[in-house]
Amino acid sequence: MQFRQMVEAHRSLRGNGYARIYWADSGRPEMVVPLHPDRVEPEVGADGLPRYKVKSLDGTTTETLLQGEILHITGLTLDGFVGLNPIAAEREALGAAMAARDYGSRFWNNDARPPFWVEVPSKFEDNKARANFRSEWQVQYGGANRHKPAVLDRGMKIHELGLKNSDAQWLDFRKYSDVDICGLWRVPPHKIGILDEVKYATIEHQNIDWVTDCILPLAVSWEQVLFRDLIVDESEYLTVVIEQLLRGDIKTRYEAYGNAIDKGWMLRSDARRKENLPEVAGLDRPLVAGNMAVIGEDGVARMPGNKET
Repeated sequence: MQFRQMVEAHRSLRGNGYARIYWADSGRPEMVVPLHPDRVEPEVGADGLPRYKVKSLDGTTTETLLQGEILHITGLTLDGFVGLNPIAAEREALGAAMAARDYGSRFWNNDARPPFWVEVPSKFEDNKARANFRSEWQVQYGGANRHKPAVLDRGMKIHELGLKNSDAQWLDFRKYSDVDICGLWRVPPHKIGILDEVKYATIEHQNIDWVTDCILPLAVSWEQVLFRDLIVDESEYLTVVIEQLLRGDIKTRYEAYGNAIDKGWMLRSDARRKENLPEVAGLDRPLVAGNMAVIGEDGVARMPGNKET
């Protein structure tokens, strides 16, 4: 699990996930070790196949590895060899979100109050005097002294600026910035807590959309790369099981199981395994639709007590 999380994190955040494959004398892979993307530089050889320059941990030596020696999982790619870095590709959207976050931090550090300006009837002697006045004001009425009443003299007046947080629509901007970033990884907004447009009646279908549009492409990518680089026996195959993510409520699941069992293409034992229930003898034969007869080993459907139906 840690291996998959690490390689997928590299692919999601950097565009490329790498791992080195070590082969046993038997011709089968015996170990797969993840590599940090900073240590790997992919390139295309003269034969049109990818190869990889891998730096050692201390960065002093470089080794060139060929396809089959490196497990390489890419994100969106424009050349078929190297995945795009989503953060670099969408730096403007991420930068805008960070700027909005920093603005909010400054806003709340200022007690969620807009700044003000002080009107002084007479001019300051010079810029140094103006800077001294500002420094003394911050000492007297800033930090721990914030909210203390100001004592004005020489006819000074305080004018609050009319800018409000709602005027700048800061909260809406933060929300839509988050939605924009979700789109980089095909993550629906309700998965990170943005529930403005979510209805309870449709949340199950939105979860199905998340599986089919976000998780399924990742699963297929992993399946194809692992099959290409690690499977040497054509009789073997692998698949990423995501059925658990598509499980509905108990009523929907049981109705689906019942329909599949009635049609004869699912065994009752299969349904129990999907629900993590212990096995029960006699449930591993298909039923005939309609009369629920048990099909014998010879393929003939028989009702209880009858030899042949």
